[in-house]
Amino acid sequence: MVFSRRRSISLFIIFIILNTTILVSFFISIYSNYVQTRNDELERDSYLLGEWIKDSFDSSAYILKNIIQLVPVGDLEYPPSDNAKYSAYKEQISETIGSFPYASFYGVIDNNGILAYSNSVDGYSLVDKLFFIEMKNNPAKEAVLSNIFKSPEGYLYIVHGVNYDPDNTEFKAMAVMGVSLSFFDSWISKLDYKGSGKILIVDENGTILAHNSSADENSGDTVHLECLRDMQILKTDFEVVTGINSAEKQRRVTAVRKISGMPFFIIIDEQSGLFSYMFFPVFLLIIGFAFSTILAYELLKAHFRQRTLNSTLKNMTIELQTIFDHSMVGIILLDSDLKIVRANTRFAEIAGYNSIDEAIGHSISETHISFESYKRFASYYRRELNKRGIVEIESEFKKIDGTSVWCRVFGKTIDNKLPPDLAKGIIWIVDDITVRRQAKQKLLEMATMDEQTGLNNRRHFMELGDRELAIFERHHRPVSVLLMDLDHFKNINDSFSHSAGDLVIAHFASVCLQNIRTGDISGRIGGEEFAIILPDTGIESALEVAERIRTTTEKSVLYYKNNELKYTVSIGIAAVEKNMPLRKLLHNADTAMYDSKNSGRNRVTVYSADKNTE
Repeated sequence: MVFSRRRSISLFIIFIILNTTILVSFFISIYSNYVQTRNDELERDSYLLGEWIKDSFDSSAYILKNIIQLVPVGDLEYPPSDNAKYSAYKEQISETIGSFPYASFYGVIDNNGILAYSNSVDGYSLVDKLFFIEMKNNPAKEAVLSNIFKSPEGYLYIVHGVNYDPDNTEFKAMAVMGVSLSFFDSWISKLDYKGSGKILIVDENGTILAHNSSADENSGDTVHLECLRDMQILKTDFEVVTGINSAEKQRRVTAVRKISGMPFFIIIDEQSGLFSYMFFPVFLLIIGFAFSTILAYELLKAHFRQRTLNSTLKNMTIELQTIFDHSMVGIILLDSDLKIVRANTRFAEIAGYNSIDEAIGHSISETHISFESYKRFASYYRRELNKRGIVEIESEFKKIDGTSVWCRVFGKTIDNKLPPDLAKGIIWIVDDITVRRQAKQKLLEMATMDEQTGLNNRRHFMELGDRELAIFERHHRPVSVLLMDLDHFKNINDSFSHSAGDLVIAHFASVCLQNIRTGDISGRIGGEEFAIILPDTGIESALEVAERIRTTTEKSVLYYKNNELKYTVSIGIAAVEKNMPLRKLLHNADTAMYDSKNSGRNRVTVYSADKNTE
């Protein structure tokens, strides 16, 4: 009897050591996965934020390049010798700038640093400004962003300058625009950020340019982060640091991204979500650990108190079943054929079953969007479980009624050996992450889509266009492009308000979509400028599409506050040629479009190297 008791105690101690080892290994695995997942999400979110900031400055650069096309270098004299021509240029520049709502001032600076064609003070000398000195000393530089300025009214802005001729070795002039940094705040307020932390946009010196509502700091304050200096020295683009905040006594995670090619940093700072991330899997593991430990202890006492053991086991079973049934995540037990042996209420809700009993006996294959998806899933999970005994998958599934649901699935074999005996069963934890996925998708759409029209934004349009021209180079199929500009759009804004202008912009986007094919590429590339790439389309067919758009626009009548709105559009057409980059193709179409403007507007012009023809 003494020998039996000692042997039982030894087996119990070995059991505790093994279970403790498994628990520690699981904690380490969960923590490593948490850190990786958190860093991946912070890196993606900061990247997308950086992309729309770059896209915003691409838009202002595009407008400044339009100004450069309007005013020849030969006419850059101040005071002007021809006041009528000077006024005409100034009016055209004002109309072009009007499509960018965050322009605080604009103008053209000649070789002597004199500001002209400006909404500010013509003739003002900027020869001592660092952005002018930088551009003049680097005549091959295409664009420059200044340090932060503060206007007399108190708002912050950055001067964005574009060189008249960046390929020339001699500086001639530059078009400039004061970009009000309020547009950062505007975009951040529109961002559906699901985190609990704050978002800051700072310059190289740590000065806050914009922030979300969760930030305690204000614009103009300085952020002191050692990693800002380190990233500039080491030339790294992204870094995540963690530490205890001295004021809040909370562990915080701070991600810092340097926007490539621009003097801005994005900072996302939030409390560590380790507890909420690890709660359910760790909670279930601790319960399992406690259950198995108590079970072993009760087995040890079975030599002496069999009746007490039976009562204790019964109570523990009820407790574990209660935890199982009321868990906030779905839990199922599968046999080796991937059929459901046990399930809780939450899993039945996620999968769309009316009850737990309805789910029992069904194959997990019924929750996959296709049989091919199920085969890939089964192959992957068997391989990972045989290798590690644990697997985690994030994928799209379907409910019993056929609707889609995104889930994060965590699996663990009942058998702890490697490779495990899968016939003993696998326990799965299923978490519905559909809402989180939708938020990520919305963030991605903000980086690629023009919010006002639903068309591709300029950056994404250029990426799709480059891809289409690469296809042309391989297969030599005809490709045409339409460049369209709404006529007298500034008059609509001035006469009826910007809300009326927004109505016109949205209406014209719908006209374009109604008159093109599914495979055609449409985009808004400026304030009232649009472009369409027509694959497998020659000039004659492109001319038919353009005429449909023009006539539909001309015949359209909109109503804004009981006012009748009518507008027209000028269109330029160009066809791609061998070894022609997208920038050159758009330039040709832009030339034809300006011929339409100069010929009276509301017409279509086809680009010709010798002579443009309507």
